[in-house]
Amino acid sequence: MAYRITVPLVAWILHLPPLAALVLPYFAHVGFLSVCFVALRRRATPGTAFLTTAIISLSFALFWSNWRPGFTDTVTHLLSVSLLLTTSPALVYAAILGGLLNDERMVLALPFVVCWNYPPSATVSWLKSASTWLSTAILSAGTYAFVRHGLTVGWIGAGIAQPEVYQKMGVNLREFRPHLGSWSVWALNVFLSFRWAWVLLLAYPCQLLRESRRTRAAFLVVFVALGALASAAVADVSRSVGFMAPALLLAVAGLKGLGTERLQSLLLWVLVALILTPVFFTFEDYHVQWFRPLPLVLWRCLTGWDLVQLLHQR
Repeated sequence: MAYRITVPLVAWILHLPPLAALVLPYFAHVGFLSVCFVALRRRATPGTAFLTTAIISLSFALFWSNWRPGFTDTVTHLLSVSLLLTTSPALVYAAILGGLLNDERMVLALPFVVCWNYPPSATVSWLKSASTWLSTAILSAGTYAFVRHGLTVGWIGAGIAQPEVYQKMGVNLREFRPHLGSWSVWALNVFLSFRWAWVLLLAYPCQLLRESRRTRAAFLVVFVALGALASAAVADVSRSVGFMAPALLLAVAGLKGLGTERLQSLLLWVLVALILTPVFFTFEDYHVQWFRPLPLVLWRCLTGWDLVQLLHQR
């Protein structure tokens, strides 16, 4: 956490009390979902944008930050999706730097941001059109690496000893084994990150292949696979995969060729499935952490009755 300085830095700049570092991410929740809606509304109908935003709100892109106080993931998510609204070099530089300094897993979102702004093709013209954006992203990543090194060696602050978890991550990468100890457990957690919304990420490449846009389909599949595989190095797999949330917006925008009615019907089925099924994930000791489906949570909030416990007592 010592490397993730964006939220404390904002609180310090605004002369806010330390408690603000716990409160600011909740404003980012609202901003993140609002920008998701606005970005997709530019390419789809309001109904499609609303359903997709609701789907994202029930994925690990939002769930983890809303689970307990102190998680600032949605600050990075907000900065990631804000890149769908602008290609201004100054804003791109600031958003990427701020996102990386909040959580380095922002890199998992960037390929889909590029694809949104500059649909990939196997041509030199594509590289030219995206060159300014890519150069800005590289410059921002370099600045992040410099700041992080400064935090480590004490140029900024008192210095940070390498966390033990980073050492374990390095071992896992060298030996190509998942942090969770089993590839099957890792795969389960990858699915649980978006759960039924993976249908959208499967449907979009199929649509691209039917339209003979193979380069774009390959781009999407490769970077989704690489992002999921990168999550094997950490324990919080579902949370990490959630940083690829812009891929869901990209997929839905690309599926508008299905027609508004068919697409919204698909989105509605996905949303209902997310609402009616529980959220859960597993840890490396195979301990399962699960949370009740949304209707049961709302019922408990409104009435104080926990139907699961009442059934268990009987």
